[in-house]
Amino acid sequence: MGEILGMKGYLIAAIILGLIMSIFILHLFEYKDTKIKNPEDIIKYLGLQVLGILPFNNLSEKDEIIEAYGSVRTNIKFLGSVKKMKTILVTSATKNEGKSSVVSNLAYSFATQGKKVLIIDGDLRTPTIHKIFEIDNKFGLTDVLIGYKKFEDCVDREKIENLHILTSGNVPPNPDEMLDSNKMKYFINKIKFKYDYIFIDSPSISKVRDAGIIGRLVDGTILVTASKEVDINLLQKEKNKLNGEGVNIIGVLLNKHITKAKAYTYRYIYAVLTRNMKIKKYENQQKNRKKKKEKRKRDIIKKRKKDNKLRQKQQSVGLVTCIHDK
Repeated sequence: MGEILGMKGYLIAAIILGLIMSIFILHLFEYKDTKIKNPEDIIKYLGLQVLGILPFNNLSEKDEIIEAYGSVRTNIKFLGSVKKMKTILVTSATKNEGKSSVVSNLAYSFATQGKKVLIIDGDLRTPTIHKIFEIDNKFGLTDVLIGYKKFEDCVDREKIENLHILTSGNVPPNPDEMLDSNKMKYFINKIKFKYDYIFIDSPSISKVRDAGIIGRLVDGTILVTASKEVDINLLQKEKNKLNGEGVNIIGVLLNKHITKAKAYTYRYIYAVLTRNMKIKKYENQQKNRKKKKEKRKRDIIKKRKKDNKLRQKQQSVGLVTCIHDK
C-alpha cells in the first residue's frame, strides 16, 4: 500500500513539474520572440502612431474587414485636416506583408465614399496591382514616364466607379533611376490636382531603395506591418532608413492581425490618434503664435528704423534751410 502511495506521489510530482516546465518554456519562447504583435509594440519600439488594425482576411468576416478599412479611412481624413494628405505611399519592411492588398482595399474604401481616387503601381520590379484588379498591364507608369504613352491612354477607369488605376507597365532595366527622375516628380505634381487621393504601391524597403525615392515625392507614407511576422530590429532599421531619406511616415497599419477584441482595438487606435493630433495641433498653434509675435517684433523694429531715417532726413533738410537763410 505504501509503495502504491509513493508511486502516486511521484506521478503527481512529475505532472506538476512537467506543467511548470511547459509554462517556463512558453514564457522563454515569448521572451525571445522579437516580432511586432500588437499596436502597443508599434508605439513602444517604433514611436509611430497606429492608423489601423487590419484583420486576417481568411479568418475574418466581410463586415469586419469593411469596418477596419473604414476606421483607417477616417484616421487618414483626420490627418488630412491637420496637414495636406493627398498623395500617399504604401510600403512595408519586407515582402509578403500584404501592402498591395492594403493599397487596393484602402483606395476602394475611399472610392465608395464618392472620392476620386487613383492607384499607381510604383513597384516596377514585381508589379501586383494589375493582378489584384484583373486588368491588362501592357501599358502603364513606365510608358508615361518615357513619353511613349499619355497618362489618359494608360489609366483604367472602367473597373470601379471613382477609382482609376495606373499599372506599372513593362519592367524597365533601371527602375530606381526612372522613379528618381524629374519626369516622375513632374508627373506626380501634375496629376495630384485631378484626384482627391492618390495611393502608390512600392517595393518593400529592405530589398531596394525605391520606397525612399517615391516617399520623398508624396505627402505621407504608410508602413504596413504583418502581425507576428516582422522582427522589431529589422523594422526599426527600415524605418530609420526612410527617415534618413527625408520620408514623412504618417503611421503604421498592423496587418493580418487576429483578435477578438476588435471594438477595443479600434477605439484604442482612434483615442491615441486623436490625442496625438491634438498635441500636434497645439504645437502648431504655439508655433504660429510665436511666428506672429516675431513678425510683429520685426515690423516694429522696421517701422522704428524707417521713422528714424525720416526724422534724420527732416533734420538735415531743416539744417540746409537754416544755412541758406543766413
